[in-house]
Amino acid sequence: MMIYRVIDLIVREDTFKLFTNRSGSSVFDALEEAPRIKTVEDFENRIRGYFNRILQMASEDSLYFNEACRMLNFAERVFKELRELNDFVIDSGIKNPMDDVVRMYEESLKRFVEDVDAPVVREHVKFIIS
Repeated sequence: MMIYRVIDLIVREDTFKLFTNRSGSSVFDALEEAPRIKTVEDFENRIRGYFNRILQMASEDSLYFNEACRMLNFAERVFKELRELNDFVIDSGIKNPMDDVVRMYEESLKRFVEDVDAPVVREHVKFIIS
């Protein structure tokens, strides 16, 4: 989910749609290249690599160069803030909201099967939850 939010931020920041237009070569092409993105670091490296390639190919006085430089700086700030947020969450001991969702689902499922007159279903649920 976080990856989609970062992509959304990049699309919104691309004022002239030079790098996020689907009709030509775009940052999306870089994201679809093999190998598959498995970590946030892979994602960050792919984004940075795309804008660095633009910087190498474009003339320094071109709109593409200036916008690629601006977008690269923007992406670096976004990923820096993500790292800082992650460190804050870890340091402050904030638990993952998904933990609460899983716990509530587990409790709901237990209550549901209490009234079910099917021992096999109760056994299966007990096995899955444990």
